[in-house]
Amino acid sequence: MGDKILGRYEFGFENPSPGLHLMEAKKVDVVKNADAAKGWTYKVESVVIGGESDGRKLFENFMTRTNGNFALTRLVGLLIKMGVLKEMEYDTDMFETPQFENSFRAKVVGKKYGAEVGRPKAGKKEGTEFTNVVGYYTIKELKAKMGDGKDETPTPFVAAKTAPQPTPQPTPPPPAEKADESSPWQ
Repeated sequence: MGDKILGRYEFGFENPSPGLHLMEAKKVDVVKNADAAKGWTYKVESVVIGGESDGRKLFENFMTRTNGNFALTRLVGLLIKMGVLKEMEYDTDMFETPQFENSFRAKVVGKKYGAEVGRPKAGKKEGTEFTNVVGYYTIKELKAKMGDGKDETPTPFVAAKTAPQPTPQPTPPPPAEKADESSPWQ
């Protein structure tokens, strides 16, 4: 039997405010587009940890086939900054394989990273907007941008908007598996 629910009559969605944010990937999905010319779409749903945007969600979609591989290079950048992929050159065909899809699904959820959010941009439908991410960072890089290099977990912060909040205690990572030197995965 499924969950019991009631109707919701008022709701809204707010984008994270512009600035630097500590993010955690909460959900991922991969869509194989019906139009093969569009390739696959990798989706990452993240949540802001701390600051005035605490709990707000960030939705990112990365299509494997865009002009100049723009979206795919952003996906690779995000995965490198999350510590999921190695920093190296990749063949674009790799991203449309079941092996990559399975590793993406298994390794991204729960990863923390830094994101710099720019001003929201207008969406295609009137009255809508979407978040404009202008940069991804490792936790260490995020701390350096914030001017605090003391440890690996930054104090949640939104640039020039709010005072730093107490840092939640990080969950220790699971024991590391022996690395496969030929694999692009960390």
